[in-house]
Formats: sequence, structure tokens, C-alpha cells
Amino acid sequence: MHGNLSDSVLSVTLEDLNDAETIQRLAPIIYLSVLTLVGTPGNLLVIAVYTWTIKRRTTHRLFITALAVTDFLVCTVAVPFEIIQMTHQLTFYSEWACKIFRSINVLLALLSSFILIALSADRTRRVIQPLKLQMTIRQAIWCIFLIALIAFVFAFPEAVISGISLEKLENNLTGYDCSFSDRYKDQAYTTVYSSTLLAIYIGCIFALIIMYSIIGRQVLSHVHFRSTFIRQNGTDNHSTASTNKLDRNEIKLSLEETCDSIDMDEDEFRSKQLSELKSSRENTIKRHAKSPDKRHGAMRQENSSKKVTKIAFAISFCFILSYVPYVAVKLNASIASGHFTSNATTKAIFPILGRTFIINNIVNPIIYGFLDQKFRQKCKIIFRHLTCRT
Repeated sequence: MHGNLSDSVLSVTLEDLNDAETIQRLAPIIYLSVLTLVGTPGNLLVIAVYTWTIKRRTTHRLFITALAVTDFLVCTVAVPFEIIQMTHQLTFYSEWACKIFRSINVLLALLSSFILIALSADRTRRVIQPLKLQMTIRQAIWCIFLIALIAFVFAFPEAVISGISLEKLENNLTGYDCSFSDRYKDQAYTTVYSSTLLAIYIGCIFALIIMYSIIGRQVLSHVHFRSTFIRQNGTDNHSTASTNKLDRNEIKLSLEETCDSIDMDEDEFRSKQLSELKSSRENTIKRHAKSPDKRHGAMRQENSSKKVTKIAFAISFCFILSYVPYVAVKLNASIASGHFTSNATTKAIFPILGRTFIINNIVNPIIYGFLDQKFRQKCKIIFRHLTCRT
């Protein structure tokens, strides 16, 4: 009877310590709860719009859909697990659940990062090299499969080295934390693996900065050329030299706009590219001088191109902002290893800073809503349909 009483007191004491840890992490728990409540319907709406209401497929929409599916899984699988882990900081007993969900978290984070890199690379090529062959729908699908395979390879070690870490507590109690397994605690595997993941995320940040710096430079050069051409040649002065320049650059501009249009699939792009390359100088000048409808069509394509580039840039910019605090926390943890003071303040703040990258999985639907009028229109159609059915 005395033994049963001691076991009961020990169990209650451990639960009390776990409840105290949970209270100290109340701020990050609320933060994650808000993210999943906002991100789940938002990403589901993106999937519905790009899968059901917009039938014409492009590489841009394919990458956006894949990104939305990944973000939806983050909101419905990864974030709830993070909340459960915080509420069971000292009482997480299932080693297999720890392995599975931690590896899924890493897999989804890598998938989101790699898909964004692929989307940005496709956008960069279409802007910088519009006259060359671009990625097709089939190639984009294979690219996504390859990305998933690479992400799985890098996430698999997480399933191996993750597990239950035992923590010595007061009153001779032992806590069970889902972290790196004690079997690998004093080995270099965990340090090497964590450093590798951190290097991947930092590499993605620099890759995005470089690509959009190149795009920005190309856009500024394009704007400068157009303003210079208009200033020097006007609307009626077409000398032989300026006519040749108009012919060469108008074709290039038209192809660039066509390639960047989000409403044009690859077959349409190739046929229009071929017809543009075969058109003569006189037809080009005549078309731009005497056909207001076609000029307006070119302007619509240019606006569409700018919109796609703005969306890609906004997504990438939010990715960089959301990952900077995470990288800073990881670097600080590695530098201050063994000298980190854990208190109520750090337990409330650092879990939030270490998970700011999840904002990247939440904010994309908001970006589409602000920058894409067609997306807003399709959302209204979906809401109207759901309202009529109810």
C-alpha cells in the first residue's frame, strides 16, 4: 500500500512539473494555434482555386498548388504536433510518434523551401532568357517529384536520431522529452545533421536573394530601355536604325511577356513564339503602330507577367523574413552551447523565434488575395457556391 501511494505521488508530481512547463510555453502554444487556424482554411482555399476553378495549367500554377498542399500539411500535421509536444514537454512517452512526426516536420519544411526555389528559378529563366525553351508542365511535375525525393533523403536521418530524451528533474524524477535520442546525444551525428539542415535553409535564402536581384536588375534595364527608346525616337520618327532596333526588341519583349503570362500554357507559348520569330519587320511596326487592340493585348500580357513576378517575389520575401529569426536562434544555440540560461522568459520567447518560419506556410493565401485579382474572383465564386448550397 505504501508503494502504491509513493507511485501515485510520483506520477502526480511529474504531471505537475509538466503542467508548469506548459504554462511557461503558453505564448508559443497560442502563437501556433493562431497560425494553424488561419493557415488551414487559407491553404485549402488556394488548393480549391488552383485545382477546381482554374482549369488551364501552367508551371507557375503547378508550383503554387504543390506549395499550397505542403503548407496545408504543415498546418494540419506539423503544427498540431508542435503543440502536442509543448503540452507534453516532460511526458512524451511514444518514441515512434516522436520519430515519425519530427521527420515529417523536417520533410515538409524542406519541401516548402525546395518548391519555392524551383518556382523562383522558373520565373528567373522566363524573365532573363525569354527566347530559350522554358520548363514544360511535364518537366515541372518531374521536378516536384525530384524535390520530394531529395527532401525525403534529407529528412530520413531525423527519423533515425530522434527519440525520447530523459531529463533528470527535482525530487529524483525523470522527464520524457521528444528530442534527439539519448543514444546519439554525445555523438557528432546530431550536430552534423542540424548543421546540414541549417546550411540548406541559409543556402535557400541566399539563392532567393540572388535570383530576385537578377530579376530586379533585368526589370530596371527593361524600363530604362523603353524610356530611352521613347525619348529618342518618339512615335513618328522611324529611321532605318531605329526601325531595326524596334523590330528586334519588340519581338523580344512580346515573347518575354508571352512567356511570363500566367494564362498561357506551353503549347500556346511555342506556337506564338514561332509566329513571332517568323514575322517581318514591316508587320511588327504596322502591328504596333496601327492596331490598338493588339497593343492593349500586349499590355495585358505585360501586366500579367508583372503580377506573376510580384507574387513570386512576395512569397520569397516572406520566406526570407520568416527564416531569419529561426536561423539566428539556431546559430545562437550552437555558439552559446552550454552557456544558455533557461528561464520563464526564454521558454516563452525562443520557441516562438525558433518557429517563425511557419509563418511562411501561412501567409501565401494572403499574398494571393492582395496581388491576384483573378484569385479573389475565384474565391468569391467558391464562397457564393458554398452559400447557395447551404
